[in-house]
Amino acid sequence: MSLPTDAGLFTSRFVTRGDQRLDHLILPLHKTWWSRPYEYAWASRFADGADTVLDAACGVEHPFKFFLLDRCREVHACDIDERILSRERTLRELRSVFGNDAVRRDTPPDALYHEPLGIRCFRLVLKKKGPAQTDGR
Repeated sequence: MSLPTDAGLFTSRFVTRGDQRLDHLILPLHKTWWSRPYEYAWASRFADGADTVLDAACGVEHPFKFFLLDRCREVHACDIDERILSRERTLRELRSVFGNDAVRRDTPPDALYHEPLGIRCFRLVLKKKGPAQTDGR
């Protein structure tokens, strides 16, 4: 991975209106997700074609994991929500958030369940005592 050389990239600060934004990642982002366009633009600067990336706590409806498919060698998506394991439940959630017109049968979530594209979904299983375990596929 070749990290960007922008010295400000690693400076801790609040986002500003002048920061880079990504308002569309496979699907148009909701206006109520005011910080996501900035967060996704910033995080995308760390991902390149040779990388294996984990989108931890990815959220069933958040499109960043699909956006990364075209930019990284391999993408792993992890969420505690078990709907992430089901293609149909993921599509249903995406349709409820983005609308039927935005989410078609050929929308990239189909890629979520095809091994050759290199994305795998699993949910984290938490226990009260002892180490965390994964329920992977």
